[in-house]
Amino acid sequence: MILITLSAMITNALAQVSDVSMSMATSDAVAFKTNAAPVSFSFTSARVLPAGQHITITLPASFFVGRETPAVVIVNVNASVVAPNATCALVTAPQCVITCTTAGRALEAAAHRLVFGAGQLSTGAARAVQANGFTIATTVDSVFAGSLPAIVIHSLVFQYDFDLFAHKRTSGTVNISFFNQVPLPAGGRITIHLPTGFFSGTVQPVAYVICAGDAPAVACSLFAASINCTTSVRILGNGPITLTFLPATLTTGVSRSETTDLFKIETSADVPTTASVTPAIATGRVRNYAPLTHLLCYL
Repeated sequence: MILITLSAMITNALAQVSDVSMSMATSDAVAFKTNAAPVSFSFTSARVLPAGQHITITLPASFFVGRETPAVVIVNVNASVVAPNATCALVTAPQCVITCTTAGRALEAAAHRLVFGAGQLSTGAARAVQANGFTIATTVDSVFAGSLPAIVIHSLVFQYDFDLFAHKRTSGTVNISFFNQVPLPAGGRITIHLPTGFFSGTVQPVAYVICAGDAPAVACSLFAASINCTTSVRILGNGPITLTFLPATLTTGVSRSETTDLFKIETSADVPTTASVTPAIATGRVRNYAPLTHLLCYL
């Protein structure tokens, strides 16, 4: 009896998830961006997963930073098979882990997709290259690794879409992210190049740095076609960097399309990044925002 039990345990240990992959829209693969298009995790389960058990997606720390309970739909590649429902929970550290608990029926041994709809996941900081550390497992199948899409090296993301209107003082943060190739000494300069008049208003917008390790202090000045930020106190190491501008410290300029390609970032220790696209600024001006009713009032 003991030998049979051990044999069964060994057989079970060999069962493994396979064909693991992740897909997200290129426009969503930017730092601190809430997904506008579905994010899908595909895998093939080796064994039937009973209802009430777990599918676990593991990613590098803070790859996604929200929501804590993202909604998901399980899709079976074989359309004739009805997939179970599931509820998910997300933690960001020490690894980003999304744990989905099935309900209603068993998950067949087959190819599946976990689909997180628009607004369910928000990315963390920029990642210069494809990261390791992405796996999927179930309660009954051991882990299998896949590859991750890169989070673009530099991006400009508004926290709230209702700030993307002409002549609007921001009610949320504005996150400008890039990958620092060369360490920047204290007293160094970060220059954010923008289309002329993209931002107006406060000449010294308030920002802080998000990076690995201890972040330096930063003081910024706004010009017609750039924001210049000078670091102090300590060195800014290489790696993913985000400058977060506090609410009400930036004001948008005139309306413009998203086709502009004048957005790039450089430091006094490194060359400029390649040009990238800025968000579209819509015509009109939002005078007020009612967060409880999600109503916008226009001039």
